[in-house]
Amino acid sequence: MRRYLAQLWVVVWKDLVVEFRSCERVGAMAGFTVLIGVLFNYAIDPTLVRPEEIASGLVWLTVVFAGTLGLGRTFELEAQDQAFQGVLMTPAARDAIFLGKVLSNYVIVLIVTLLVLAVFGLFFALDWSDRFWALLAALALGGLGFVAVGTLFSAISSGTAMGNTLLPILAFPLLVPVVIYGTSATGRLLVGRPFAEVEGNLRILAAFALVAVAVGLMVSIDLGQQFVWLLWLGVFVFSMYTATMAALGAMYSQLKAADREPEGKSDLELGRLS
Repeated sequence: MRRYLAQLWVVVWKDLVVEFRSCERVGAMAGFTVLIGVLFNYAIDPTLVRPEEIASGLVWLTVVFAGTLGLGRTFELEAQDQAFQGVLMTPAARDAIFLGKVLSNYVIVLIVTLLVLAVFGLFFALDWSDRFWALLAALALGGLGFVAVGTLFSAISSGTAMGNTLLPILAFPLLVPVVIYGTSATGRLLVGRPFAEVEGNLRILAAFALVAVAVGLMVSIDLGQQFVWLLWLGVFVFSMYTATMAALGAMYSQLKAADREPEGKSDLELGRLS
């Protein structure tokens, strides 16, 4: 166990030291985040739309797109001069290498997530202080699942001719549950809803993160390429099912609200007539 933890720590430490020396990925992700904040600041009219109503979706989309920009370069350094083959030839277990990559990427994504909150808080005058820790918990749980999926498919796409172009195609369909339940939890917290309403969403995000990490560890042990594609197909079907159920639930809620609105208007008109 100590040897495994030592191997894990070496991978995490090596990736973080290399990244913070160059700041290539962090710099690109931070620049992308600021640019998105500036664009949305001019594209959205706060007199027509309340920032609290759309901030949740903007934050999650920015985290996902900026994170994908950085995750695509996870294995780029080792890919130069066949260095990754040397890493695989070391006594370190492959699952320890994968988990180390996940943890180092997770630290980077958390830094970018804090930057996203700061940027949107500055441009849209959002106050995160009331529910900061609850918001951070939702973003951290969703971010772990996102990083696990992104790191796994970054390893797969790095060995193909398409390279990083293939990463969004493989990862985005599987991230549908993360975006749905993450934006739902964050949006409710921003409008002041009680924490009890988002506990279910946080449990789903935590379950998705654990499953994503476990699946990545299983795949890293080299269970075969067919298993990887069957697994991707199964998770894709589950993600589409989750998204469809969420969309149908939202449509049902809107229809119920539309049915109640005429009744309220009729009651108001009857009160005026009386």
